[in-house]
Amino acid sequence: MVGGLISEKMGLLEVLLKNNMKNRFTIELISDLDFEGMVVEISLGNQVIAQLNYDKGIDKIEMELCSELAEPNLIFPLSEFSHALERAKDILIRCYNEDQINKPDSK
Repeated sequence: MVGGLISEKMGLLEVLLKNNMKNRFTIELISDLDFEGMVVEISLGNQVIAQLNYDKGIDKIEMELCSELAEPNLIFPLSEFSHALERAKDILIRCYNEDQINKPDSK
């Protein structure tokens, strides 16, 4: 069952990424053992620049900016980054909602 959920999430990610192809940012859904839920990474080119998670709740999504960049000065349009952040947030919300539906009852 878990494999099916991951496949569904990856299918969702593919659809969302197709809408983001013209953008220089890429969004990747990952499963990081440091977090309870899924994590979304935003990259510019081949550099991960931010990671979003919902471990503290969907209304408290956290963003970690990656500090070990190969290039110290990344310059990009704010509107493109804002769009990438919104897409990443949409992915996390959908994953969170799916996790809540598939969560075993804690009785």
